[in-house]
Amino acid sequence: METRFRDDALARNQLALRVTFVWAVIASASLLIVGIMGLQLYKHKETHWLPLCTDGAFSIGESSYSSSYLQQMAKKVADLRLTYNPETVVSRYRVLTHLATPSMQEALNQQLRIEISAIKKKNISSVFYPESIAVDTAHNSAKLKGLLHRSSHGLQLSPVPKIYLIKFVFQSGVLSPVSIEEVSHEKS
Repeated sequence: METRFRDDALARNQLALRVTFVWAVIASASLLIVGIMGLQLYKHKETHWLPLCTDGAFSIGESSYSSSYLQQMAKKVADLRLTYNPETVVSRYRVLTHLATPSMQEALNQQLRIEISAIKKKNISSVFYPESIAVDTAHNSAKLKGLLHRSSHGLQLSPVPKIYLIKFVFQSGVLSPVSIEEVSHEKS
């Protein structure tokens, strides 16, 4: 009789052990799935902004952003880079340098220092009025068409139509300018 009682106790313990093991495997798998889903949600979350100093709302996520964000950044970079006078050029270029990625700031700063000395020497004032902006979120770039008004030593130069291509890099929810180039002709 004692052996039967012992065998029943062992069988119940083995059954309880198996049930506990299955429960632990299912709970671990569930926790892993929920963790992966939470990480995915975190990486792909979007923050919608309605800033006071821009034309409209835009959204930014860890791995994506809205075209309106790219458009606003292109306007800001073009304004900082192409609208200045000898008194404001240093502060505007400093802000532009801070928008760039840290690895590119020193090279950009050296290039802008050369331009600052030329702007001050020739007393150049510049204003760029963008007329249209075409954005390409797949390539993180924007093309701005507009008129560039300049004056040197108080002498107004005639406005010149210009097209600029601004390239950005998008990392960890931040869009940073990489280059701004004048496009000499438009490809059809």
